[in-house]
Amino acid sequence: MPLSSSRIMTTTLCQLAVIIWLVLPQVASATEQFDFASAVIQSLWSAKIANEREKPGDVGETMTALITFSSEIRQAGKLLDKYASSSDQSISHPAQVLQLVYSTVADIGDEMVDLLEQKLNDPNGALSQPGTLMRRTSELRSSMDETWRMLLPLLAGVAQALVDHERLEHGKIIYLKITDEEKSMLLRQLEDAFSDEVRSLKGETHAIDASAALFWKFLDSKWRSSDDQGDQPRK
Repeated sequence: MPLSSSRIMTTTLCQLAVIIWLVLPQVASATEQFDFASAVIQSLWSAKIANEREKPGDVGETMTALITFSSEIRQAGKLLDKYASSSDQSISHPAQVLQLVYSTVADIGDEMVDLLEQKLNDPNGALSQPGTLMRRTSELRSSMDETWRMLLPLLAGVAQALVDHERLEHGKIIYLKITDEEKSMLLRQLEDAFSDEVRSLKGETHAIDASAALFWKFLDSKWRSSDDQGDQPRK
């Protein structure tokens, strides 16, 4: 069941509005690390909206919701295109794997649509049995959940891209590659996108929200920013 062009246009315009809202205000002469982290947050928020929009209904409504879901998840991955080809491997590698997660989730959504289409096209086939359809759908949802959970270790990789492993103080790694202003903006971006709940994990939490919360906790830790003078005497 294809989406109408008007609905696709509406979805695209909404996504653009969200992206603009999340990016503002911008930092002048931002570091690549800041831009990458900001894009990751945007992609997580886009994925969260897409994931929450998917609601059960009749077969036609479910197919439409799943088609929209898969399309928006792929758009979330496209937000990282620029960084997947970065010359900095600490940025390009996590960006590429994050894109793989998004594309895998979207592909699973497409498989769910295919199941429903088979059911409609062959009402007397194997998928006409409720138990068979439920089992195969449950297997796909389980695979999707497992794929989403890959976000947690991946966000640790994103965090490492922000760490300055060369600037040591007393032999310890304590600096980030982003400025204090950039760090503050990333924290605010997370809070704006995921609300104040991002500051703490509570009970059962989807991997998207858990990843955002862990990233917030990392940024809020006692790291020194790149523009911190540290223990060096000021000139």
